[in-house]
Amino acid sequence: MDPGGTERPAVDAGSREADPIEFNAPLVGYLCMLVSLIEGRKVTQDEVHEILRGAVRQHSLARERRIDYVLRTLGEKPP
Repeated sequence: MDPGGTERPAVDAGSREADPIEFNAPLVGYLCMLVSLIEGRKVTQDEVHEILRGAVRQHSLARERRIDYVLRTLGEKPP
């Protein structure tokens, strides 16, 4: 944790690249407690970080038409 009160998420050894997203440590602690109460089980900070990463990840389909996405990905990775 750095002096600003933010905590860097743990990076999996199997992940492709380092995740530059930083989350507020007190907020992550609060979310751990909240999700634990909702799910009725202990939820770790790593699980909350994974949930947050999925929530803030940008999806290319949301910003372009499907046909544009298909044509772009076909050009990048032909079958």
